[in-house]
Parts: sequence; C-alpha cells; structure tokens
Amino acid sequence: MPHIILKIAAGQTEATKQKLAAEFTNVITKYTQNTSEAVSVGIEEVAAEQWEEKVYNVDIAPKLKKLYKKPGYSFNK
Repeated sequence: MPHIILKIAAGQTEATKQKLAAEFTNVITKYTQNTSEAVSVGIEEVAAEQWEEKVYNVDIAPKLKKLYKKPGYSFNK
C-alpha cells in the first residue's frame, strides 16, 4: 500500500497537482506489485521562504543517508 507525500513549492495549479498524482501512481504501479487502488498520493505546498525550516531541516538534512535522490543544494549553518 504505497503512500507518497510530495512537498513542493507553493503556487502550483490544481491541474499540475492532479497530473503529478497520476504520474506517481503510474510509476508505482509499473514498478511494484500494486494496483492504482492501493496507491495514495498527498501533496503539500510549502512557501519558498519556509522551505529550509519546514522541509530541509525536517525531511532532508536529518535523513540524507537514506535518500535515494539527494538534492543539489544545501543550507549553510
């Protein structure tokens, strides 16, 4: 039962979010033994000025060794 939470920059259109959810669902069903009914996708928009505090410091920096795709940016402390 895959569940994906995508955090993206605020201001995306509803159409874009719907397309992203559909594409992630397609990829998951293509590479796993799950049907589309088993997949759920959440999208959380985060303001750019809050990205470091709400995303980078919480979900990226502390889990860097576990990321399969690391970002090409960092925040200097």
